[in-house]
Amino acid sequence: MQMRRKCGSFALLITIYAALSMLSRDAWSLQSSSPPESLARQVDHIELESEQAEQIFQVFAEKLGLPVAWPFKSYGRFSSGGVVLGNVALELVHEQGDKPGLKGFAFRPGPVPELVAGLDAKKLKHDAPKPFYQKDSSGNDSLAWTTVDLTGLQPKGIFFCKYTKELSPAYLAEINQKFLKQGGGLLGVRSALELVLEVRDLAAAQRDWRLLLGSPDAGHDSVWHVGTGPAIRLVAGTEDRIAILRLKVMSLERARTFLKGANLLGLDSGREISLEPSAVGADIRLVE
Repeated sequence: MQMRRKCGSFALLITIYAALSMLSRDAWSLQSSSPPESLARQVDHIELESEQAEQIFQVFAEKLGLPVAWPFKSYGRFSSGGVVLGNVALELVHEQGDKPGLKGFAFRPGPVPELVAGLDAKKLKHDAPKPFYQKDSSGNDSLAWTTVDLTGLQPKGIFFCKYTKELSPAYLAEINQKFLKQGGGLLGVRSALELVLEVRDLAAAQRDWRLLLGSPDAGHDSVWHVGTGPAIRLVAGTEDRIAILRLKVMSLERARTFLKGANLLGLDSGREISLEPSAVGADIRLVE
C-alpha cells in the first residue's frame, strides 16, 4: 500500500505538466543506455522522508529555485510535493512512522508481464503487481499505474512503477527547453548523478543488483549506469540504507557561493560540497 501511493503522488506531474510544461526531457526519456540484460530502464523518482517535508520542499522550490514537479499537499495518510532535478524528480514526503532520510526510489520498467517474468527467472523476490485506478473524465475507473515492490533487495524501498500513459517525445523536447531556460535553479543543477547505497553484505548485494541491472560499468564491481537517470553505486557500510544523492551542477563555485550566502552550505571538500543536512533532511552532495 505504501509503495503504491508513492507513484500516485508522482503521477500527478503528468497532469500538472500538461498545463505548465515544466519538465526536463531527460527526466522521463524512454531511451536507455542500460545493459540489455537490465530489468530497469532508469530511476524514475527518488523519495525523501521528513516530518518537515513541506519546509524542505520550500527550500528546494523557493530558496534553491528548482522547478516544481507537483505542489506540496496532503493526501490524507501522507503529504507530498516534488521538484525536478533534471533527469529525475525528488519527492519530499511525510507519512507518520516512516524513518527520515532518503527512503526509496522507483525504477521505470518495460511491460509489467515481462518484468515479472524476468524477476521470477532471476529468482529476485518481489510482491505481486499492484494496479492503481483513477477516475477518468467520464467517471470510469482507468488504470493509472502499476507497482512491483522488490522485497529481497538491499537496501529496502526499491520498486518499479509502470505508468499507463507516457509523455510523447515531442512534448518532452518542448518542456526540456523550458527546463534548460531556467538554468537548473539557483544551484545550476544539471542532473542527479548517482545514488550511493550502503549495504552490510556487499558481496550479496552485488550479486542481487547484478541480477537486476546486468553487468556493472566496465572497471567497476558496484556501479551501474541505468538509462539517463542517476547511476547506482554500492558501498560497504554498517547498515542497509540509501546514503547519498549526488547532483551534477554547472559550476561548483557558483553553487558554493550561493549556498554560503543562503546559509545552506554543509561540507566542503574542495571538489565536492553538500547542502546543509539539517535544512534538506538528507546527505545531498554537489559535484561539477
